[in-house]
Amino acid sequence: MTSETLETRSQTLHGRGMNNAYALPIDEVEQERLDTQHGMWKRFFGGSGLYPTEANELILRLLKPLNTAQNPSVLDVGSGSGIWSIQMAELFPRASVLGLDLTESKPKYIPANCRFITKDIRSGLGEYKEKFDVIHARCVIGHITDIVEFIKKMCDCLKPSGVIFVSDGNPNVYDADHKEFEPASLDLETDNTNKSWMSLFMSKFLKVMETRVGPREYVGRNLDDLILNEPRLQAVGRKTFFDLLNCPEGNTDLSKSSGLAFAKTVKPAVLGAGIDSETVEKILHNISLEVTGPMKTFSRWDFIWALKQG
Repeated sequence: MTSETLETRSQTLHGRGMNNAYALPIDEVEQERLDTQHGMWKRFFGGSGLYPTEANELILRLLKPLNTAQNPSVLDVGSGSGIWSIQMAELFPRASVLGLDLTESKPKYIPANCRFITKDIRSGLGEYKEKFDVIHARCVIGHITDIVEFIKKMCDCLKPSGVIFVSDGNPNVYDADHKEFEPASLDLETDNTNKSWMSLFMSKFLKVMETRVGPREYVGRNLDDLILNEPRLQAVGRKTFFDLLNCPEGNTDLSKSSGLAFAKTVKPAVLGAGIDSETVEKILHNISLEVTGPMKTFSRWDFIWALKQG
């Protein structure tokens, strides 16, 4: 593993290991949550679970080419715990898979055709111009200041006719009809029936993110606009998933979207923005009741893939 970063600093904030360049924790607890979230994506996609089954023919063409002299390559941007990179390397042993993240990935097992580097993309990616057949960016754009520039950089790294997969969670919370929940209120005299505490907490986290990286203009929409802003890319597929946040206490199988776990993950960022601890704990307590209660709440996840023309 190698390291190429701009100046970043690790610190403990409100009991969690944090990095100044990233809003969420980077500790072992977060790596475990990311692995759980990976299971959610696999459940969404079916098949190998690493990409939509609708893209299977395209992926096989790129990563299992008939010409055995070709050496296909994959870039996993924001590789996190490294689980997607590792499983792609196992699935496609002829491909070289590179995982890139702000913080060091420390998997216990790394296939021979997989490696990880610690790199801040703000330092540039010029050395990877047209190097990759497949680029995967999952839950990354929400942390990027200039999303249009990010997509441009990814396109620069993509070979002609290569594919980029971009996905992210939406901070809004939805009902069974896929309508946004109204956030609950901290006002003691307000009736919070059919209002969501998760929605309230996510709205506060969204304000934190907007302070850090600017307006999140894609919120509430699909990701098509991001692709349309890059003339070299042609969108070829898209999917939107709504995942149930509610689960019985302790039933992790029905909690693959990790609603409560994610609320605890964003807690340090919300506290760091100046919201007092008593308020945060009250919201988290009500979120715990919400996700184990009868009111059905859903998270939303958007996924799009596009080909580089040429």
